[in-house]
Amino acid sequence: MNTNNYNVQDLDKIRISRGNSNAVKRICWMSKIKEFASFLKNSDFFTRSKILTKIFENYSWNDYWDCQWNKTSWGWTTPKELTIYWEFREKYENFSSLSLDHWLMTYLPEFMEFIKEPQISNLSFLDARQAFSKKLGYQEVWRGMMLTQEELEYIEKSWINSNFVLKIPDFDEPEIQFEAQILSAYVNDLYERHIHNENHLSPFVSISYERDIAIAVWRHFWVKNDWRKFYLFKIKIPKIDLISYTEHAVKTPSIFDRVKNNLLSIIVDDRESAHKWDSNSTESYVFWKIDPEEIIEVTQPDIKKSAWNNKVTLD
Repeated sequence: MNTNNYNVQDLDKIRISRGNSNAVKRICWMSKIKEFASFLKNSDFFTRSKILTKIFENYSWNDYWDCQWNKTSWGWTTPKELTIYWEFREKYENFSSLSLDHWLMTYLPEFMEFIKEPQISNLSFLDARQAFSKKLGYQEVWRGMMLTQEELEYIEKSWINSNFVLKIPDFDEPEIQFEAQILSAYVNDLYERHIHNENHLSPFVSISYERDIAIAVWRHFWVKNDWRKFYLFKIKIPKIDLISYTEHAVKTPSIFDRVKNNLLSIIVDDRESAHKWDSNSTESYVFWKIDPEEIIEVTQPDIKKSAWNNKVTLD
């Protein structure tokens, strides 16, 4: 099976984040990789779940697992213990392809309880994921953006894309960029760089469970001018597709260690609130894009003043 017509270690030369090229192993014919490249180029026409299916079809979960999810955990004063990933791998190998799925790994303890049911344990891994997603249900989230009228119209009929998806048209070999910037990048480093805005090819879209956080933060960070106006997006998304910080999967970024004793202050006109910096409701992440059918409302709230961490934005 001719799958690697390049040296996988070359990914190290173009990767932005820290990572391990050995996480990438193609498990298909070269013709399928070319189909995957074409799929990436045309991903505007496909849903977020479709990209995940394509990843499962083309890449080895085993190699990815070995590089991303530790077998044991330990500390200076604690003995080595088998991590929850490897407990999952040993007990439920038929579902192990899901290790490629950051979304589900967020909910791994709950998923392991869920698949103990006989009617679930006999399902394929994709059917089990779908059943678990149905059990988790949906979450209402918010995102603010400064947009031109043309950009707004594009989003309303297309998607809210991550930076990586926006850059795909510029790639000669999108499959190589996908392997370098996403598949071989260390999970925690990907999120850390996203938080610091240090990855212009980030595959994530930030959202908040809190309406006022979405207003205050995006009014502060996005540039407003005569052509761009502030829009607030109300989004309903499967909860399984929301990536958040946990002890067992995506670690809380180190930046929050410096502010763990402080709260994030938010002001929107006469409303004031305070939030934990590392709370999942403050900021969570969606991989790849937000699909158009998930956008349930777009408004232009009449905001005169907002503040994020005491940084004031006036209308």
